[in-house]
Amino acid sequence: MNELPKQFFLSVSGVSTFQQCKAKWYYRYVLGLPSPDSYYSAVGGFIHKILEQFIINYQKSGDLRGAAQDALNEANKDEQFHNENVAPLMPGIIEESTQWIKALVKKWEQDPTLIPKTLSVESSFTFPIPNTDITVRGLIDRVDELDDTTIKIVDYKTSGTSKYLKEFQLVTYSIALKELYKDKIMKSAYVLIRHDFKELEFEITEQKQQDAIDCFVKVGAEINQLKQVSLDKVWDPTPSPLCSFCSYRLECDHERFTTSWEA
Repeated sequence: MNELPKQFFLSVSGVSTFQQCKAKWYYRYVLGLPSPDSYYSAVGGFIHKILEQFIINYQKSGDLRGAAQDALNEANKDEQFHNENVAPLMPGIIEESTQWIKALVKKWEQDPTLIPKTLSVESSFTFPIPNTDITVRGLIDRVDELDDTTIKIVDYKTSGTSKYLKEFQLVTYSIALKELYKDKIMKSAYVLIRHDFKELEFEITEQKQQDAIDCFVKVGAEINQLKQVSLDKVWDPTPSPLCSFCSYRLECDHERFTTSWEA
């Protein structure tokens, strides 16, 4: 196995992209080519911000409707949604997100037991892979306390279907939280926003955590090997129906050059 370079960063999205298409990974994480936001990614980013601020506001005020309205206003003014690198906040994005947050407020008003006791929102993390130079990094949408012995890791999803969701992301998050919550039982779930905030739960086990670590090591080794032998080679794409939706489909025949090696 080739030795990995120092400060070799990987993420769940980087690993998933590499496994999906090495050419796409190269464009995004090596060349750093911008990936223009689509309508759907803009909706996802906007509702994530609203939900993050909603939880923070509610914990301060205890007022569901007021917290939701303030979150909408704050997200709408957030500079990250008003620059040339993201899709504009079209009326449809704001309206769709408004309806979702209203639906969540109604759901929690009807059954207050659903209101989570949230320990953190949008928390960043890094952790090293033992015996390698790989560091994993990412961002966790939400961590809830279910009781004195149990926490739940929550990740929001705005996709219309759940059939492509894998447990790898949630398991990685559980590894990141192991030391902080070492005496706690860990549960995890994707919250499906477009499906009335239904939760899709996945079990966390030590074997799944080890499998996730092994995946990071394997992908890291493959990336390092390609780096050593293919610095100026055009990486072959992985043809699939997803190619027509890829942000880099126009660049796919262009020559590529290495600038950095972080994912």
